[in-house]
Amino acid sequence: MITETAKHAARSSSPFTAHRLNCARTPSEPRAYMTRTLLTLALLTFPLAACAQDAPPPAEREAPVMTGGWSQAVLTPEIEAVAVWAFNAMDVPGAELAEIEAISQQVVAGMNYRMDLVFTDGSRWRVQVYQNLSGERSLTSAEQIKG
Repeated sequence: MITETAKHAARSSSPFTAHRLNCARTPSEPRAYMTRTLLTLALLTFPLAACAQDAPPPAEREAPVMTGGWSQAVLTPEIEAVAVWAFNAMDVPGAELAEIEAISQQVVAGMNYRMDLVFTDGSRWRVQVYQNLSGERSLTSAEQIKG
């Protein structure tokens, strides 16, 4: 059954024509429309709830890398190469690199790496290396720390 409003909306050139036509329902249709809408929402929500069951607890999730903030890092071949480069750039006579500890990184326009280098003589150095987007490195700080 087309109401008088629907007939007028069909003749109108308004961008809301379709909306007005859809709203011109008979009194028995709103309940069926509401039931279909709720059923659709329930069916779309169920898979999301099921996926949430598989998510690991918050303590097991990795900490996100925040742009501009320092985050802990694990020793990878790339970070090891940065540490060896920093050791060579320091040019400490007679020293040998024994361990790499306390590694962290910071995303900037490139990457900052901060780590503690332990030498075979027991001395410890906290170094910071900047690597630009082209891969060029510079030693931005190196200070001996008590260990």
